[in-house]
Amino acid sequence: LGMVILEKLAHDPDNCVEIAKSTYLISKIIGLISYSTGCENSNYEQQRAVICPSLNFVRRLASTGENIGVEVRQELCNSSFLLNNLECVLEDSRSSPELMKLVIDILNKLALDEDARKEIGSCKVTISKLMHAFIGKDGASNTYDDQSLRMAAGEALANLTIESPANCLVILEETGYEIIKDLKNML
Repeated sequence: LGMVILEKLAHDPDNCVEIAKSTYLISKIIGLISYSTGCENSNYEQQRAVICPSLNFVRRLASTGENIGVEVRQELCNSSFLLNNLECVLEDSRSSPELMKLVIDILNKLALDEDARKEIGSCKVTISKLMHAFIGKDGASNTYDDQSLRMAAGEALANLTIESPANCLVILEETGYEIIKDLKNML
């Protein structure tokens, strides 16, 4: 309930400024996103009940517009655990399309910041998961049938490549994607 209230407060840019100033609050919420992959199903459901609203709140913060949004995204990126926690959600096979979409939306918004682009691009697991959500692997159909998830993954990959030759190279070097090889050969 507290996360829902915070998310509603974050719809006002002035509140986002105050939230960004409260680094303890942001780090506490990012801590709630921590993911334990070895837990039982009952614990997983409890964990998911906390992670989902926390991801919604972080997505709301990352989506803040104008100059305030730049500050908020930088504050989010300053957390050393955020990208790691997001990666853990992407890696867990039990993650629902809803959780995956929230994580991808956050990565998409964070990728608007140059430093965040570099940090996200340095994590090959994240790029690999985004590629798999967008294209599918080895010509197989995409395991994520949700079209909005595929579109979000494609948008995140596009944002990650903006003015980032290093991220373009990471994507081109990703194995198992014939379409990428074909595009590379055409170019």
